[in-house]
Amino acid sequence: MVLNVASSADNGMTVVLLVLCATVIMIMLLRRHQFRGTTRRDMARDHIARVRDQHQLRQSMDELLVQLEEVSRNVGAQVETKFAKLEKVIGDADDRIVRLEHMLGQSSTESSTRRANTPSTPAKPPTHLPRRDDTDAAPERRPEAGRPFKPVDPRFQRVYDLVDAGASAVKAAQQLNMPLGEVELILNLRNLR
Repeated sequence: MVLNVASSADNGMTVVLLVLCATVIMIMLLRRHQFRGTTRRDMARDHIARVRDQHQLRQSMDELLVQLEEVSRNVGAQVETKFAKLEKVIGDADDRIVRLEHMLGQSSTESSTRRANTPSTPAKPPTHLPRRDDTDAAPERRPEAGRPFKPVDPRFQRVYDLVDAGASAVKAAQQLNMPLGEVELILNLRNLR
């Protein structure tokens, strides 16, 4: 009888243990299902957030490109304005040089007439003018109508000769060991004359 009671108690315990195990398994399965649903929702939220960030980044890049275009237009306009002012200043300087040379020409003719009137020793040729027998002297240029004669600097003439021979400004600067900007300026001044 003691054995019957012990075996019936064991059967009751076994049933309680089985029910308890079944309950724990059911709870675990339900929680696992809930966790899966939350991770899918979280993944969807993350994806939406990433798409939103990409859209905002694209918008900011578009705004940046628009601003960059505006800045480049402004800089281009400023450069063109400065270039026009520089061309005007160069033109004014050329006009002043012409007037100065004209005044110097008049003063030299006046001084030569004064010298002719006063007896003195024979005049020496000016040292600053190139002699015709110099081999590296600049070739003579004939003055244009309305402009006085302007001797060409030998450096200018070398640049002109190289460019006339077909060399680019870059090659001329390299061959003459001159800065490229100086060569371009010499060529631009030649075009203005």
